[in-house]
Amino acid sequence: MTVTAGVGRRMVWLRLLLWVGVAAYITIATASLVLLGEPTPLIGFTGYPLVGALILSTQPRNGMGWLLYGMGLSMIAGTALNLSGSPAAEALAGSFAWLGWGALPLFALLFPSGRPRTRAGRMLLIACIVLVVLAAAAMLVLDRLTSGRANPFAVPLLQDAAALYIDATVIVPFFVVLVASVVEVAVRWTRSSGSERLQYRWLFFGIGVTVLIMIGTGLGAALVPDSTVLQTAQQFSVVGTNAIPIAIYIAVSRHGLYDIGRVVSRTIAYALVLLTIVAIYAAVVVGVGSLMPADNPLPVAAATLVAAAAFLPVLRVVQRWLDRRFDRARYNAEQVVDRFGERLQTEIDPDVAVPELTGALDRALQPTTIGVWVR
Repeated sequence: MTVTAGVGRRMVWLRLLLWVGVAAYITIATASLVLLGEPTPLIGFTGYPLVGALILSTQPRNGMGWLLYGMGLSMIAGTALNLSGSPAAEALAGSFAWLGWGALPLFALLFPSGRPRTRAGRMLLIACIVLVVLAAAAMLVLDRLTSGRANPFAVPLLQDAAALYIDATVIVPFFVVLVASVVEVAVRWTRSSGSERLQYRWLFFGIGVTVLIMIGTGLGAALVPDSTVLQTAQQFSVVGTNAIPIAIYIAVSRHGLYDIGRVVSRTIAYALVLLTIVAIYAAVVVGVGSLMPADNPLPVAAATLVAAAAFLPVLRVVQRWLDRRFDRARYNAEQVVDRFGERLQTEIDPDVAVPELTGALDRALQPTTIGVWVR
């Protein structure tokens, strides 16, 4: 009884500390948005400490939870240092930034248990830690800061080596480690089965959403560089990075694992429709704009009307095609219901309709038992 009470008290204190950290993160990130005009910490990375706290509140030994929470603390520590405005704080913030972004390969290497599962994963983990720690140390001793001020932590004897490492050496091996980490987790995915396989699908879904959002907003800004709406969307596209911790939470908590087919179908559908609508908008603006004076508002108005009119038809076509590929069970069930509905339009005999009804329910829902009450 005493042991149980002690464990319960420790969990209460742990949860309290976790949520105090989340509250501090949100407070500092909001201050960064208000004082510095920087929205990235608030809208781009709040999901990491929040999801980490959610996981650790019920699974205090979960490695993925601590990794998510630690990345959030690293990002907000750098933000808090930037708010102080001193050269020493700016130097430390640069180091914390490397520690935060450098954790990205770890999400693949340590998923889903918080430990590397293969020998290749362990080697990549060591390489990632070494590269990131050296980069953080190099950022700390460089004599130049982003603001142009002198770095109080600068070490003159290490300037050439630190500058060479940051500017040329670390980028390529870190990118190789990042790609190799994704390949390693893909190999584990192909060898897994059951719920673990679904967990890997959720991880790749989170990564895919992040990449799609960033590519979509970048492509839109490139096609229509003068569009204020697209420039704002590009600025806030960093919100897509929250898809990674959300997917990890669903995978680790095993909540909603079997909805992945429908979620993937809907996500890809809206991403493809967004890209298509942006392309239509850009084509109309460029095409109509080339025939009219530069200050004429008609091209933008015409492009907006055409894009709005094309949205629903394009969505229907894309959604139907993707459902056949990613959400086959739902697609087959809809086909069965549609065929049964067509039959009911011409068939009124209960002796014929009831067996067809039970057959349709069996094919669409696959229940263990079916009962029909006929008055």
